[in-house]
Amino acid sequence: DSRFYRYTILVLICLLTFGSYFCFDIPGALKDDFLNPKVLGLSQLQVNLLYSIYSWPNTVQPFFGGWLVDGFLGIRLGTSIFCFLLVIGQSVFAFGVSIKSFWVMLAGRFIFGLGGETLSVTQSTISARWFKGNELAMAFGIALSFSRVGSAVCFDVEPGIVGDGANFTRFTLALWLGALTCAFSFVACLILVAMDKKGEKHLMAIGNIKPVVDVERVSLKDALKFPLSVWLIYGICVCFYVSVFVFIQNGSDILQNKYSMSKSKAGFIMSLPYTISAAASPFLGILVDRVGRSLTWVSLSCLLLTTAHGALGFTTTIPPIAIAICIGIAYSVCAAALWPSIALVVKMEMLGSAYGLMTALQNTGLAVMPLAVAQLLPAPDASFSPQQYGDVYRWPMLIFAASAGISFILSIALFIVDYRGSGLLNASPEVLAERDAAIEASSVASADSHMSDRFAQDGKDYYDSQEFDESGALLTTGNRIQASRGKLLAKLGIRPAWSRRRSSIGSDVGSYAHLGAYQ
Repeated sequence: DSRFYRYTILVLICLLTFGSYFCFDIPGALKDDFLNPKVLGLSQLQVNLLYSIYSWPNTVQPFFGGWLVDGFLGIRLGTSIFCFLLVIGQSVFAFGVSIKSFWVMLAGRFIFGLGGETLSVTQSTISARWFKGNELAMAFGIALSFSRVGSAVCFDVEPGIVGDGANFTRFTLALWLGALTCAFSFVACLILVAMDKKGEKHLMAIGNIKPVVDVERVSLKDALKFPLSVWLIYGICVCFYVSVFVFIQNGSDILQNKYSMSKSKAGFIMSLPYTISAAASPFLGILVDRVGRSLTWVSLSCLLLTTAHGALGFTTTIPPIAIAICIGIAYSVCAAALWPSIALVVKMEMLGSAYGLMTALQNTGLAVMPLAVAQLLPAPDASFSPQQYGDVYRWPMLIFAASAGISFILSIALFIVDYRGSGLLNASPEVLAERDAAIEASSVASADSHMSDRFAQDGKDYYDSQEFDESGALLTTGNRIQASRGKLLAKLGIRPAWSRRRSSIGSDVGSYAHLGAYQ
């Protein structure tokens, strides 16, 4: 019950995924070193494959991750296992870098991917155990923002550790630092699990325990019932996030070559989308809730992202830092407006399936697109002028702009579908409040009706199960015994004294007479 205890748990929840987000973007933050023949000497395809291999497990994870945690491991053991997978995965990855074995690196990133996304699910579940109402929204916002801080810190810190020279020792040190952040998150995980268990015992002792929140499970059968608007939201999600994340994965290398930037400066600029998202997401969520018009926000963010990618690909007059800020704003706004939109068009009982499928499709895009973009990037040993690099990078930037543009077109199509349908995706807060009130009233009425029907059926079943004597009097357990004794004494020709009190026995019917009305 202590506020200090719960907010200590919130701090640990934030630290739980810090290592995961920090290590996820190491290949992007240090891409120049991965490509440099004097350091590691990988190809563009191999570096981007380090991202794709992370996403491949998460194309199927939503279909069994919740079932695994909820049905077998339990939330505390599941959280510990998935967090430990991050430590193992990043350590194997760093070891693969140390011995210059690409296949060991891939194995490490695959193990890392097995733990990363599912850990985020268990993180949300633990948050829901300890916070409710407005506090829950606040806890989710803080946890999400702090996770993105991990990605921003990676782009800010890792290039500084390696430096601008080709230093393999410092490069491997940067990779092992990532393993250390995962170990730090695992220590926080163990403390969190211990505090969660202790707090649960205390709340059980005083009878104030919240029920364990089940991890949502995904059912493919539910997908067949989704309306067209849901599939359009899925398309927007895949196209938008591909154009953001895959660009960030390759952005540092693009800025260094096209603008002759240092590694540290390029890393700082590419950290800005995450930094802006971390700082602005909680406030943008409140803004979208108060203003409404979610679909308008989504469309504007898609248009802004398309413009930013086009500007970076086809001009050199706009400062890259301004473009990175625009991408950060678009990313933050879309995240605040797009994901909650699913709840407006999907029934509550299918919400877990809807979000699970959305996550799976998003990861499918993030697994495929890096491999496609790698074919358009210059070879690591290429030696071009900044202007020539600009010409080479125009094609991948065109792909990013086209992907963002498709998301904008899909948002316009969603406008039309929503306008002809419920209109909820672009509704005002007042309309949404009326809708929520109607749903709540309907739920209450449905619950009352269900309880009445249940009570009526229970009453009917009870009434039908009773036995009555010739006068219609209810035979209770005691009455049945007396009736049996009465029949026996009657055969013997003896009239019992208690038979004169038959009227009082029959009065039992009065207390059950109302049950007859339900037949």
